[in-house]
Amino acid sequence: MSDKSRIITGALIILIFSMIINYILSITSFEELHTGFLISRYEILLKDMKRKIETGINFGKPIDKFSGMGLIFDETKTKDFHINNIYVTDNSGRINYSTESSKIGNKSKLIKYHKTDEDDSIKIFNFKDKYILSVSVYSNNIKHEGYIHFEFSKNIIKISNDELIQKNIINFFIITFISSILLMVLLYVIKENNSSLKIYNLKIYSSIVIILIISQTIYTGLNYKYFKTKYKTVAKENIEILGAIIKEDIENILTYDLPLERLNKLENLLESRNNNVNECKSILITDKSGRVLYSIQNTYERNRQKTARGDIINLNSDVSGRSFFRINNYNKNVGVLMLDTND
Repeated sequence: MSDKSRIITGALIILIFSMIINYILSITSFEELHTGFLISRYEILLKDMKRKIETGINFGKPIDKFSGMGLIFDETKTKDFHINNIYVTDNSGRINYSTESSKIGNKSKLIKYHKTDEDDSIKIFNFKDKYILSVSVYSNNIKHEGYIHFEFSKNIIKISNDELIQKNIINFFIITFISSILLMVLLYVIKENNSSLKIYNLKIYSSIVIILIISQTIYTGLNYKYFKTKYKTVAKENIEILGAIIKEDIENILTYDLPLERLNKLENLLESRNNNVNECKSILITDKSGRVLYSIQNTYERNRQKTARGDIINLNSDVSGRSFFRINNYNKNVGVLMLDTND
């Protein structure tokens, strides 16, 4: 084998190896990204369910005889049908309520990971074929009453991953093939010049580096475009769920004959609902004419100019990444809830 053949072979090995590394990193990154979005979605639902159950307990409903638990389960599952099972346990781990009736009365295996004096942060358990999210339930924010568990299959992530792999493998082979041809042609046409070995070597190594940079840039760019499209889709779904929960909260308050523009501490409620929801950039509530009544922004946006109370927003404008929800009181529109998605 000639020296040039060895150089071409070595360059091709480097090219293919670098593309394989990029391919593996892309798949891994997407899986982590998609898992994070799903967990974020179920954290939103889990917090909402925790609030509803704790409200009932604070009004005197015991956790082992909680009338209306089935309705709360149904409302939660209608917001995301990918939830495999929801169940509520007491402090001993006994399952008192479950969407899988066969599990009622059994003892949860997760009880060994819990302590009754722990905080109310959400815990994530990663099993071979599923994730389980758990959160503690308290009465009056003091007495520990039990736990709520959300269970969802990893198949949801696998389906999205398979879609990416199928799309990615096509890009991988096309870019690797074209880059290999270009690399071989460039290295072949470069003629060795005995009087200037340094220039010859510079041309060889420059050609290899340029092709590597171009191939990696194009491949990474295509992956980034795909990731961004997926991000917008999943983030939009999460925002729709959050918006539906906030809309329900506000409309429940309005049933007490309170006008929308005079809801004390509503921004505190919005802050609590939006806490740790990184997909949501800001939340606005206007009257039906578009006059801003309440406005909050997430932690990352607070250094930017905030939409102030009294500002007028065109409710007919099509703003990218913005979701609209009509706020009704006894079937009469009284305002608009708007949530903006992070770019």
